[in-house]
Amino acid sequence: MRRAVPLLALLALPRCSPTTADGFPEVTGTYVGILRVEFTEPATGTTTGQCPETLVITSQSGATVSGGFERGAPCAASAGPVRGTLDQGGGVVLDFEDTQGFQGFSGCTYVSGDRSWRGTLRDDELDIALSAVLSCTGFSVPLQTSATLTAVRRD
Repeated sequence: MRRAVPLLALLALPRCSPTTADGFPEVTGTYVGILRVEFTEPATGTTTGQCPETLVITSQSGATVSGGFERGAPCAASAGPVRGTLDQGGGVVLDFEDTQGFQGFSGCTYVSGDRSWRGTLRDDELDIALSAVLSCTGFSVPLQTSATLTAVRRD
């Protein structure tokens, strides 16, 4: 006896990213999402926030990707090039190049911790994180900074 698979069950399956000729996930496109940030200052505690972020990957050659990013209000406006690498399983390392601050954090310089964003980029979903100590304009002491960016490919 043959059993029919309900159409809804098929629609619920995750969509897999196509791959390049050399076996890397094909990831070019526009990713739209939310950046969640937590700054901790020893004297005053933790401040959290979130803001919209768009990442556009315009070029991919095997494991190497590049493009640009734009971060909006209520975060300090930030934009610039993005460069990075990915592995065949969808692991990704990205660098947001912003002349106004470290990894897109305007007014901040690197002290210690992660130097790059790390996470996954597969099945049309981007999920990356960064944890670093930053010295930021307006603060007398370095801030422990934890950030995550979750985005979905829109094209």
